[in-house]
Amino acid sequence: MAKNPKFLAVDRAIASEGPKIVVLVRLAAVFPFLFVNYAFGLTGIGLVPYVIATFIGILPGAIAFVYLGAAGAAAATQNKTKTIIMIVGVAIAFAVSIYVGRIAKRALFHDQLEDAGDHSDVQQ
Repeated sequence: MAKNPKFLAVDRAIASEGPKIVVLVRLAAVFPFLFVNYAFGLTGIGLVPYVIATFIGILPGAIAFVYLGAAGAAAATQNKTKTIIMIVGVAIAFAVSIYVGRIAKRALFHDQLEDAGDHSDVQQ
């Protein structure tokens, strides 16, 4: 990996903007955690910044899933009005999660374009 120019560019970006990139990758939630964990382990990000950024990045999704579980439990035992309110709350929680994920994907794509531009300058 140390001789791969693409990996070196990614490693440089993660070394300088590591926590930001980890949060964005975790928010995007399209990358399998297992592979992302291994990939970040190969980079220069430190353990503590990685753990803190991972916690921050997975928090919105975890909150949405917990809220969904609570809403399902409440729907099974509550009256019709409370059930409707809970369903609307779940819909809003998922909409926010999807929105944040899209923002994260766009930011990652933008960072990749910048890295590609910086890398092409180095080659010239």
